[in-house]
Amino acid sequence: MKKLAILTILALFSVLLFGCIGSPTFPQTSPNDVASDMIKNQVDQPSEYVQSQVVVFDSQNSNLSSKVISANSKQLASEQICIGTGDFAGNSNFHFPSPSSGGGVMLIYTGSGPQRASIGVICDDSQSLMNDLQDLQIQAGDMQCGNGNTLPENTAQTVCLLILKSA
Repeated sequence: MKKLAILTILALFSVLLFGCIGSPTFPQTSPNDVASDMIKNQVDQPSEYVQSQVVVFDSQNSNLSSKVISANSKQLASEQICIGTGDFAGNSNFHFPSPSSGGGVMLIYTGSGPQRASIGVICDDSQSLMNDLQDLQIQAGDMQCGNGNTLPENTAQTVCLLILKSA
């Protein structure tokens, strides 16, 4: 009986505590937010590949957008951001829509349930980026860049490639 009273008091205390301070916060899992933060950290780290925490693609977080990432990171123009399907190449739940006249590239998730993934990022000049991927044995999968094409050719301008990885 005494144990039941203690458990009841603890349960009530927990309800009151979370009611006053709000629900606990969880790690950031929005793909665009995570990618933006990664670009901020990696843009000045040429040839260094890093991989994110787990992100979740679902009905509320259904895409990776070079325009959103560019605006959020304030580091690169949309044309300097490329997105690769990586481990999800050939997965029909991820696709690139037809390029729009507004520029930028978007990888859209259309699956019915949540899809856990992580995001790899590597930045370098476009001439070196493909060599970096080969040297590190990283598969970019299907890749598109914010200019509507593949990597800009013959330029020393920094480009960052975001690659989806299995989580």
